[in-house]
Amino acid sequence: MLDAALLNMRLDGRSAARGMLSQYNRGRQRQPAAEGVNNSTSLVHRRVRMEGFVVFDYRHLQSNFSNAVLPNIRSG
Repeated sequence: MLDAALLNMRLDGRSAARGMLSQYNRGRQRQPAAEGVNNSTSLVHRRVRMEGFVVFDYRHLQSNFSNAVLPNIRSG
């Protein structure tokens, strides 16, 4: 899916790198290597900025998130 997204990025676009949790135990469980990105040259050609982040970068916002989301979860 990332390959398709890269081909459709606008010039000077931005993309968040996330979703690596599924790859965490791959080496320990002797699973095949993760598939690579085929269209990575699009990052350069389209001058795309790709930046990674982890949930801990936003830990200071956790209480705001909980206050906004938990009432909706509880109400069904």
